[in-house]
Amino acid sequence: MVTDAAGFTLYWFAPDTPKKSNCNGSCAQFWPPLPASAKITNMSSLPGTFGSVTRADGTKQLTYMGHPLYTFKEDTAPARSLTGDSAQVAGGAKSAQDRRVCTL
Repeated sequence: MVTDAAGFTLYWFAPDTPKKSNCNGSCAQFWPPLPASAKITNMSSLPGTFGSVTRADGTKQLTYMGHPLYTFKEDTAPARSLTGDSAQVAGGAKSAQDRRVCTL
């Protein structure tokens, strides 16, 4: 599992593309985009590459292997993952088992 510098789980959204984040509006309120300037733990041990994508609002979002990265607003403690949990949010139920939202 990949986390931000505070230890919170990072997620990707399957409908995104390497050039576009498709999580905007109410989706981004529940799944805050990770800024391109964010620090990630264990970056050196990951085999892939980090980059960024420009969002519709002009901000830069961090990507890993082309996937824009997000946190989840209902994660209240570091290293929590949605595996086995679900949350009813914009666009329907989203969980790590719902292939639209996955942990790294």
